[in-house]
Amino acid sequence: MSDTVRQGVAQEAGTLSTQLTADDAVHVYAEEHGAQTKIMDVYVFDAAAAGVELAYDDLLTWVSDRIERCAPIFRQRLVRVPGDLDYPYWSLDATFDLRNHVTLTASAGPGWDSLMHQIGGIVDGPVDLTRPPWELHVITDVSGIADLPADAAVAVLKFHHCVGDATETVRLGRQLFASESEPATADVGTERDRSRLSMLGVAVRRAPRSVARLVSGLARLRKDGRGAAAEIPAAARQWPQTRFNRPLTSTLRFGRVVFDLPAVMAVRSQCLGATVNDVVLSVIADAMSAYLAEVGEWPDGSLGARMPYSTRAFKESTAGNRFDVLSVNLHTDVADPLERLRAIRDSAQEAKDGLTKRLGAPNAHTLDEIPAPYMRMALKADARARRAGQPVLGGNTLISNVGRGIADLQLLGSPVVDSFGILPITDGAGLSHFVASLADRLTITFTADAVMMPELERYARLLRAGFTELAALSELEASQADTSA
Repeated sequence: MSDTVRQGVAQEAGTLSTQLTADDAVHVYAEEHGAQTKIMDVYVFDAAAAGVELAYDDLLTWVSDRIERCAPIFRQRLVRVPGDLDYPYWSLDATFDLRNHVTLTASAGPGWDSLMHQIGGIVDGPVDLTRPPWELHVITDVSGIADLPADAAVAVLKFHHCVGDATETVRLGRQLFASESEPATADVGTERDRSRLSMLGVAVRRAPRSVARLVSGLARLRKDGRGAAAEIPAAARQWPQTRFNRPLTSTLRFGRVVFDLPAVMAVRSQCLGATVNDVVLSVIADAMSAYLAEVGEWPDGSLGARMPYSTRAFKESTAGNRFDVLSVNLHTDVADPLERLRAIRDSAQEAKDGLTKRLGAPNAHTLDEIPAPYMRMALKADARARRAGQPVLGGNTLISNVGRGIADLQLLGSPVVDSFGILPITDGAGLSHFVASLADRLTITFTADAVMMPELERYARLLRAGFTELAALSELEASQADTSA
């Protein structure tokens, strides 16, 4: 391999740096206390359509050409301030070597279980923060999976969460796999590269002012909060304990269910004001409650979900992570699927309205400027609470939904046919769901502790059954409405 591929854009390295925001830095510090801070985006390509066999050197050359035109984050590494007295900086990596980030391996065998175990090994591994925090793992010769091509190439694009949220990593994935790569428009930073000693000096000078702003902001927030409390809904309620809300006991496993997106949209159209995500929440609610009932653990009350929600429409920010987490009632205590969908629609809208009010309240962003040492202490306390099995706040499962757009991506000439994400699990959150849509396919990938959910296909069957019932009832209601009209 040539030095050009090995060095990539190293000739530019060390010339510019920019500091992480609080929203991004929190994921660097959270990892120190056991939080899972990886984002996994999986893209499936029809390798047979390209008519060529993937070779490692060809893959390296292709990726090298792409990342030179992509956002600079592919070439930047973290530089931490001594003592973590301030947030880290991004700096172009002078020793960048693409071989540290890209792998090419053959499938270990046919079928979903084989692919799951290979991807699981990628999920388990940490992201090296001494290098640009991303990896691309390509698995070739994937076969024996009913809804995928007979000869598929699966690309796992892995980022550290400090790079950005799922919306941001999908944007980066679209840059990398675009049919025609274009120069990136992202800002690479405006500050000259700093030495670690210089960073320390800046942190020391900022510290008194940062603490003063935090104390003053908290005081104003407490004062203003008294008047706003009546208008802003409570952020969270306590949800019932389930087997999924205990400390992790085993390894991560994941399953995948594919739905026809137009069919999901047809159900949505029969429920005025509902979204595709509301339909998905209803299907997951049905499957979770049915699974718990089958294992004899019917919850004492309705289940809830934590749902990341983009805040890009609410505030300007240079952060890659721009989201808040909503708490949504899944109304699993409502037996009728259509009534449950309507109730979830209303609860999801209420949660969104509450977020809008919170973000519009005075001093809503005070904590965005929390000094790094205080942030680390808060994260340590939160980790202790999770390990101690505190009450379930926010929800019983995490459900993230990020669309992939149209199917116009490719890998060395092989067209994309599917894409899905994989969410990690943590203590107190042993079941998570990632919802992704590409063209006319909607995929729910669920991740679970192997002991908490030993039979993945059982849960997959319940997801399919839940949607089938909801779609049938929706169609019946629509036909009855047409008849009465």
